Amino acid sequence: MLDVLLYGMLELALDIEHGADNPYDPLQVLVDVELARPDGTAQRWPAYYDGQGWMFRYRALQPGEYSARILLNEADAGGFVFHVEPSGDPGPIRVDGWGF
Repeated sequence: MLDVLLYGMLELALDIEHGADNPYDPLQVLVDVELARPDGTAQRWPAYYDGQGWMFRYRALQPGEYSARILLNEADAGGFVFHVEPSGDPGPIRVDGWGF
């Protein structure tokens, strides 16, 4: 299982065999990652092609265990699990009254 710190960046190379002539064309190949978050909600994030392979980048905003399902043109193409540990980082900038 992968371990990531809260607000840290998770970046993974996805093992995807797509066979498309143009991996940059979403009409030929579409890779998404569907996340089940610790609070029970789901999120769907696009993967991207970096010229050599498919990548997934995500910054977790809550601690706990996440499970991910990789979708290739809407079909199941595998998955992975990662765990987010609390960290001392303050997290993203938030509005506090009239300022930041």
